[in-house]
Amino acid sequence: LMAQSKGTATAAPAADPYLGSFISERGSMTVRKQGSSYSGTIIAYGAEYPYTARKIGRSLVGTFQAQGQGFLFSAAVQGDQLTFVANGQTTVLQRGSGSTANRRREETGGDERRREETGGDGRRREEMRGDGRRREET
Repeated sequence: LMAQSKGTATAAPAADPYLGSFISERGSMTVRKQGSSYSGTIIAYGAEYPYTARKIGRSLVGTFQAQGQGFLFSAAVQGDQLTFVANGQTTVLQRGSGSTANRRREETGGDERRREETGGDGRRREEMRGDGRRREET
């Protein structure tokens, strides 16, 4: 009989859960890693804020500049959700494409007003316009 050697399989390193894009109704966050540092862009209310961060424990902790001031933030990932906390405000983002957030902002005119289409027959359409007025088409 031939002896078979048992190969030792090495486990592939786990993918970093922070890398990628995360989106919410308010904007998006992209996360890249170089060495032990993280960086990317936070898009909120139509403005872009570059940031840098480091992983401390199970969270990213970093800073970004807005209106000439520096702000601390923390971000934690669980599954496909990223919980972002800055200046006492918490925002939950979902893993996804940043272009989706950009498209949603364009559809709502950047002011987060609601837009919806009702009915499957295409007869009634209701939209909140950027100026806050309601427009209906039949």
